[in-house]
Amino acid sequence: MHCLAGRQHLVLSAGARLRRGELARGDDCVYLDLTVADGRDAARVVEAEHAHVWIADDAAWLSQESGAGGSGEDRYQTLAASPVLFASGREMATAVDEAGGGWSGLAALIDSGAPVRIVTADPAASGDGLVAVGGLGDAVRGTPGLDAALLLDRAFRDHRATRQLVGSGIAADEIALVPEHLLGGAVAAQGVITVPDDGAVLMRYSWYPTSVDADAPPIRSARSRLLAALTEGATAEQARVAAHLRDPRGRPPTMTAPGMWGDPRLAPATPVLDAHRVERVLATWYVEDRRADLLVVVDASAAMAASAPGSRRPLITLVRDNVMRLAGRMPDDARLGVWGFRSRLRGASDPIVVDPVRPLTSTHRSGLDAALNRLVARGIGGGFYDAVLAAYRSALSDRWSDVDFRVLVLTAGSSADDPGSLSVDELRTALARVASADVPVELTVVKVGRGPTQTLDRALRPVGGDVVTVGSAASVVAAFARLAVGDLHE
Repeated sequence: MHCLAGRQHLVLSAGARLRRGELARGDDCVYLDLTVADGRDAARVVEAEHAHVWIADDAAWLSQESGAGGSGEDRYQTLAASPVLFASGREMATAVDEAGGGWSGLAALIDSGAPVRIVTADPAASGDGLVAVGGLGDAVRGTPGLDAALLLDRAFRDHRATRQLVGSGIAADEIALVPEHLLGGAVAAQGVITVPDDGAVLMRYSWYPTSVDADAPPIRSARSRLLAALTEGATAEQARVAAHLRDPRGRPPTMTAPGMWGDPRLAPATPVLDAHRVERVLATWYVEDRRADLLVVVDASAAMAASAPGSRRPLITLVRDNVMRLAGRMPDDARLGVWGFRSRLRGASDPIVVDPVRPLTSTHRSGLDAALNRLVARGIGGGFYDAVLAAYRSALSDRWSDVDFRVLVLTAGSSADDPGSLSVDELRTALARVASADVPVELTVVKVGRGPTQTLDRALRPVGGDVVTVGSAASVVAAFARLAVGDLHE
């Protein structure tokens, strides 16, 4: 018998399995070479194996640039879905419900500091963990008083990762984020299973054709037949039933027995995690992903001696403490520096170097607290625009080609500067003159307090910088949490 379609190489994530018998029969037979690769390493395997198709255990992996043929955002097709559910004891389920229920209730419970431990699979090892953790942050976007980066940071501090989400035992203070398909219909055996009613966080098993042999007729034919087998007719539905997966829109198969699903109806689905949010999850969970060079430039005027909004602590103390915590979150090969500025701090308006940008060695870490104590809040505000420009120029000249450089300038005073110093229009002109697309530096101004920012926004636009306005002590803390994971520009 002549085989018209030929041989196709697939990479499957999360140990997925395909039936090859049906495809191997007929004149348009398809032979499949299968490789299983999970988590963030799968993209490298796809490239190394010259795979024709990647079936990922979530579309979020395809939002990353990879050797699979670049960004997959406009090339993948969802084959099946599985919502992330909550598995817990009855007391924890009640606590989440009393906090508001669903993802927002869980987030409020974590944010309150209540004793709650999140249990997931390793976020870097499979879509199970990535979608669960990313969904927790993404599901509360826009919720007043909740910051996604800070929420994930708090969840990470008391988190348990396990390969065995089902049947491993859940402590009274734990809540496991479990994809429905892992339960396999054994809902009653897993304690209290809650289907969040404020958003369906879905694992999306996704078909991604790579650019390998894309124009070869046998490969095109083989891909078409394989995709049809996975998406069309009773065969595709039988496969989803066997794997306890829902269809791409989150609907359970019609041929299953009653009671196999916790709730066949789901709330509207949250979007696929984009590359930025995937990076936020990985940078929160893995210290090596937080490697970056950081320059924190702090207003040292008397305005920083005032209490932080919603707190009795002076702003300058809050900043010092969070710089120390930031240093504790960064790897040893990251670099950190701190500057200060105020009116006529040195000469006319130049900032001073409180602690130079240098690797976070043990010596640097041990001396950082003493260095920060030299950052004293007094005098009047000024030198702000000069400090922004000086910091950006310094970052450009000191940046290493393979490391992100992030500059955060925090001010609590007015933007009025000293006589003879830069105006806001001159800052814009100067930034436009030194801007370089080839040497990107992330520049963010954090302004404590309300007030218009449009003029400053325009001044920072030539270098892609932006202004973040914060109105509480918690928002200041969140800004430093975002700085650590490269999330300031969201």
